[in-house]
Amino acid sequence: MLKLLAILLTILLISNAVIVTADTVKGKWFDRIVLIVFENTNYTDAIADPYFKEITTRSNGVLLSQYYAVEHPSEPNYIAHIAGSTYGILDDNNYNIAAETL
Repeated sequence: MLKLLAILLTILLISNAVIVTADTVKGKWFDRIVLIVFENTNYTDAIADPYFKEITTRSNGVLLSQYYAVEHPSEPNYIAHIAGSTYGILDDNNYNIAAETL
């Protein structure tokens, strides 16, 4: 799961293409976000990395140091990231969720 997340994040960061499926309204504060999640990495190790420390100290970067998992193992947390709910999922099995998400 971590390798997949890293691959997806890398693709997102290097891609110049914007995928839009509907008309969008510009946000009041931002139009896009990138969320970097350090899974299975403690805060001290993650923030010590010079590259990621730079991201959090830039004027447009935000460090969410009080952001915690809602469930363990990982999958319910990823679902909650994009859906706002775990939909009762408590494990890392595969699910097809018929619900509105980001």
